[in-house]
Amino acid sequence: MPVRENVLRDQEVLRNPQQPVESPFIQYEPEQDQDVLENRYEFYYFANLAIFSLTTILFSFIFLSLEVASVWSVSGGILISLAILQASRYVRKYHKNKSKVR
Repeated sequence: MPVRENVLRDQEVLRNPQQPVESPFIQYEPEQDQDVLENRYEFYYFANLAIFSLTTILFSFIFLSLEVASVWSVSGGILISLAILQASRYVRKYHKNKSKVR
C-alpha cells in the first residue's frame, strides 16, 4: 500500500473516529490460492525428477563399481530410484493423513 493511501486513511480516522477502519492486512490462506498449489505441484514434479536422476546415477555407479554388467546396473539403478520415489510418496501421504486425524 503506498504511503499516500496510508496518510489519507489515517486522516480519515482522525476525522471520523467512530467509523471502523479496514485492516490493511490480509489473512493468507494457501489452500485457497490456486497459484500456490500449482507452484507446489511443479516443485514436487521437478524435485521428483531430480531425485530420480541422482539416485539412478548413484546406484548405477555403485553397481558398476561392483563390476555388475552395465545393462543390469542401469536397470537396477532405475528400479531402486522408482522404489525410493514410491516410498517418499507413501511417507508423504501417511504424514498428511496422520496430521488430519489430530
